[in-house]
Amino acid sequence: VRLSGAEMAHMDREKQQQRQQQLARAAQHSSRLAAAAHRWWLLGTRAATDHLRSVLILSVFGFKILEWWYSSAEERLSSAAALPPPPPPPAPKPHPSGVGLPADVTRCPLCKQRRVNPALLAVSGYAFCYPCVFSHVSEAHCCPVTRAPATLDHIRKLYEAI
Repeated sequence: VRLSGAEMAHMDREKQQQRQQQLARAAQHSSRLAAAAHRWWLLGTRAATDHLRSVLILSVFGFKILEWWYSSAEERLSSAAALPPPPPPPAPKPHPSGVGLPADVTRCPLCKQRRVNPALLAVSGYAFCYPCVFSHVSEAHCCPVTRAPATLDHIRKLYEAI
């Protein structure tokens, strides 16, 4: 709906008259405390409704400023030169009384056959056949190569890419 300036001024005068009438009715309470509370209630709700649009616009603007501020800070932090990842730790040395490692890395150190159902022992990082390492750890409670203490929870299944 489009209104002219004169129509807007007329509507504004009517609104002000209604507000004055409401304030006059609020002053007619039997208790001064109730009259004051009603008056403050009317003034507060009017202030909120009159300025709600401006508050909404300003709050959106404020949130956009905060969004810009923190996004630029994140960009500055992420653009800093990242350190290279540290090298992996060295492989644990085989124990002199441990099982020797085969020359072919696809063979199990325990059964010396090609690994079937490969599994890794997490305490040492060496790979074995799952049945071989399961039975050895169940009996000896250590890695067969490094003799590091191990439990069945340290056995990890390895999945091969096909």
